[in-house]
Amino acid sequence: MAATKTVLRVTNNKAIVRIVATAAADTSTISFADLVGTGDALTSGGTPRANIVRVKTSCASSTSITLTRNTTVVGAFYGTDVIEESDWVLSDVNDQAIVVAFVGGPGMVIIELSKIDGYSPKFESATFGAYDNPTVVGS
Repeated sequence: MAATKTVLRVTNNKAIVRIVATAAADTSTISFADLVGTGDALTSGGTPRANIVRVKTSCASSTSITLTRNTTVVGAFYGTDVIEESDWVLSDVNDQAIVVAFVGGPGMVIIELSKIDGYSPKFESATFGAYDNPTVVGS
Protein backbone atom coordinates (compact mmCIF):
# COMPACT_ATOMS: atom_id res chain seq x y z
CA MET A 1 0.00 0.00 0.00
CA ALA A 2 1.22 3.51 -0.72
CA ALA A 3 1.81 5.98 2.07
CA THR A 4 0.32 9.48 1.79
CA LYS A 5 2.82 12.03 0.46
CA THR A 6 2.25 15.77 1.00
CA VAL A 7 4.57 18.47 -0.26
CA LEU A 8 4.43 21.02 2.56
CA ARG A 9 6.63 23.72 1.06
CA VAL A 10 8.61 24.32 -2.12
CA THR A 11 10.86 27.29 -2.81
CA ASN A 12 13.51 27.85 -5.45
CA ASN A 13 16.13 26.04 -3.38
CA LYS A 14 14.31 24.04 -0.66
CA ALA A 15 11.46 21.55 -0.37
CA ILE A 16 9.75 19.95 2.62
CA VAL A 17 7.85 16.69 2.16
CA ARG A 18 5.75 14.79 4.73
CA ILE A 19 4.96 11.10 4.30
CA VAL A 20 2.42 9.36 6.53
CA ALA A 21 2.05 5.57 6.59
CA THR A 22 -1.07 3.97 8.05
CA ALA A 23 -0.35 0.30 7.39
CA ALA A 24 2.36 -2.03 8.69
CA ALA A 25 4.19 -1.95 5.36
CA ASP A 26 3.87 1.27 3.34
CA THR A 27 6.13 2.93 0.77
CA SER A 28 6.22 6.23 -1.08
CA THR A 29 8.60 7.82 -3.58
CA ILE A 30 9.75 11.44 -3.61
CA SER A 31 10.55 12.27 -7.23
CA PHE A 32 12.27 15.36 -8.59
CA ALA A 33 8.97 16.44 -10.16
CA ASP A 34 7.55 16.68 -6.61
CA LEU A 35 10.17 19.35 -5.84
CA VAL A 36 9.20 21.73 -8.66
CA GLY A 37 7.59 24.88 -7.30
CA THR A 38 5.47 27.47 -9.07
CA GLY A 39 8.54 29.67 -9.58
CA ASP A 40 10.87 27.11 -11.12
CA ALA A 41 11.08 24.20 -13.54
CA LEU A 42 13.34 21.23 -14.19
CA THR A 43 16.27 22.36 -16.32
CA SER A 44 16.06 20.94 -19.82
CA GLY A 45 18.92 18.48 -20.27
CA GLY A 46 20.11 19.05 -16.71
CA THR A 47 20.49 16.54 -13.92
CA PRO A 48 18.39 17.45 -10.88
CA ARG A 49 20.10 16.93 -7.54
CA ALA A 50 18.70 17.34 -4.05
CA ASN A 51 20.47 16.77 -0.74
CA ILE A 52 18.66 15.67 2.41
CA VAL A 53 19.37 18.29 5.08
CA ARG A 54 16.84 17.44 7.81
CA VAL A 55 14.80 14.37 8.75
CA LYS A 56 12.17 14.12 11.49
CA THR A 57 10.42 10.83 12.21
CA SER A 58 7.58 9.80 14.47
CA CYS A 59 6.52 6.19 14.89
CA ALA A 60 6.44 3.32 17.36
CA SER A 61 9.80 1.93 18.47
CA SER A 62 8.99 -1.29 16.59
CA THR A 63 8.53 0.59 13.30
CA SER A 64 11.48 1.18 11.00
CA ILE A 65 11.69 3.88 8.34
CA THR A 66 14.25 3.43 5.57
CA LEU A 67 15.30 6.06 3.01
CA THR A 68 16.72 4.54 -0.18
CA ARG A 69 18.13 6.13 -3.31
CA ASN A 70 18.75 3.77 -6.24
CA THR A 71 19.20 0.72 -3.96
CA THR A 72 21.56 2.68 -1.66
CA VAL A 73 20.23 3.05 1.88
CA VAL A 74 20.88 6.66 2.89
CA GLY A 75 19.01 6.59 6.22
CA ALA A 76 17.39 4.14 8.64
CA PHE A 77 15.34 5.25 11.63
CA TYR A 78 13.45 3.60 14.48
CA GLY A 79 10.83 5.33 16.61
CA THR A 80 10.90 9.09 17.01
CA ASP A 81 14.12 10.65 15.80
CA VAL A 82 15.44 13.97 14.52
CA ILE A 83 18.50 14.56 12.41
CA GLU A 84 19.30 18.24 11.95
CA GLU A 85 21.67 19.89 9.52
CA SER A 86 24.93 21.00 11.06
CA ASP A 87 28.11 20.56 9.09
CA TRP A 88 26.85 17.70 6.94
CA VAL A 89 24.14 16.74 4.47
CA LEU A 90 23.03 13.38 3.12
CA SER A 91 24.31 13.82 -0.42
CA ASP A 92 24.70 10.12 -1.28
CA VAL A 93 23.22 9.35 -4.71
CA ASN A 94 21.55 12.79 -4.71
CA ASP A 95 20.60 12.50 -8.37
CA GLN A 96 18.07 9.70 -7.63
CA ALA A 97 14.52 9.70 -6.28
CA ILE A 98 13.99 8.88 -2.60
CA VAL A 99 11.99 5.78 -1.69
CA VAL A 100 10.63 5.89 1.86
CA ALA A 101 9.67 2.49 3.31
CA PHE A 102 7.81 1.88 6.58
CA VAL A 103 8.02 -1.61 8.11
CA GLY A 104 6.34 -2.79 11.30
CA GLY A 105 3.60 -0.22 11.74
CA PRO A 106 2.32 3.25 10.95
CA GLY A 107 4.48 6.34 11.19
CA MET A 108 5.38 9.72 9.77
CA VAL A 109 8.53 11.28 8.34
CA ILE A 110 9.23 14.89 7.36
CA ILE A 111 12.17 15.38 5.01
CA GLU A 112 13.71 18.73 4.11
CA LEU A 113 15.63 18.77 0.85
CA SER A 114 18.07 21.30 -0.55
CA LYS A 115 17.72 21.57 -4.33
CA ILE A 116 21.29 22.09 -5.50
CA ASP A 117 21.15 21.52 -9.26
CA GLY A 118 18.78 20.91 -12.17
CA TYR A 119 16.13 23.54 -11.44
CA SER A 120 15.73 26.85 -13.28
CA PRO A 121 13.70 29.89 -12.24
CA LYS A 122 10.79 30.79 -14.52
CA PHE A 123 11.27 34.51 -14.02
CA GLU A 124 13.77 36.89 -15.53
CA SER A 125 16.20 38.91 -13.51
CA ALA A 126 15.37 42.57 -13.00
CA THR A 127 19.00 43.46 -13.71
CA PHE A 128 19.63 44.88 -17.16
CA GLY A 129 22.86 45.09 -19.07
CA ALA A 130 24.11 47.91 -21.27
CA TYR A 131 22.53 46.37 -24.38
CA ASP A 132 19.19 45.35 -22.85
CA ASN A 133 15.98 47.21 -23.56
CA PRO A 134 14.19 47.42 -20.16
CA THR A 135 10.84 47.95 -21.90
CA VAL A 136 10.95 44.61 -23.76
CA VAL A 137 10.77 41.24 -22.00
CA GLY A 138 13.55 38.88 -23.05
CA SER A 139 15.76 41.46 -24.74
